[in-house]
Amino acid sequence: MSEQDYKNLNVEEVLAAVQNGELAAEEALLFEKEGKARKSLIVALEELVNPEDDTKKEESKEEAPEKEEPTLVEVKFIANVKVGTNLYKAGEKLAVTVEEQEAFLKAEVIELGD
Repeated sequence: MSEQDYKNLNVEEVLAAVQNGELAAEEALLFEKEGKARKSLIVALEELVNPEDDTKKEESKEEAPEKEEPTLVEVKFIANVKVGTNLYKAGEKLAVTVEEQEAFLKAEVIELGD
């Protein structure tokens, strides 16, 4: 297929030509990048040219570490405390992060949970 013939094709016709073997995906990709540069067609052609890239993308997503949730510890207030807009009475228990626990211990308003 000549480059001039290619220029007259729409996206669907280009993909059909590639699937029917009338045009190589690599050649279509080259024509597209040099010509109209339709992003959706370039993406589709790149996936046809490099199908293993999808596998690599999926693998890299699986390998990405998930954000760890903070470790919570239970504490018991030994004094009435206001934290932000929340009020806690002496004797109440609350699950807090380790950093919050350290701050409460330093302020001497909690004891460690059971």
